[in-house]
Amino acid sequence: LKQLAKLGRLMELIQRYREMVKASPDSVPLLESLAELEEAADEFQNAAKTRDRIAVLQNQVPRGLRDQAADLENKGDLKAACEIYLQICRDSPSAFAEEME
Repeated sequence: LKQLAKLGRLMELIQRYREMVKASPDSVPLLESLAELEEAADEFQNAAKTRDRIAVLQNQVPRGLRDQAADLENKGDLKAACEIYLQICRDSPSAFAEEME
């Protein structure tokens, strides 16, 4: 992947995968490949969003939301942290229950 990046072909490949994901938005294998490509291209914010989408599809709590809630909780902003926890609970009650065990 790093060689593709050096050749300037990685972004082209990422665009192709993004188009395939648009056609099959619930395809975990496509999303996993896209996340790997985004990471290789140093597009870490996009990769994090893609990995959060994978977590939702696999009925897991998205890492980004979990980390955001934990950060807010650690900073003492309990109201904002609770709002995120409630959002996670609404989106995926079973994943939330597993996470809180």
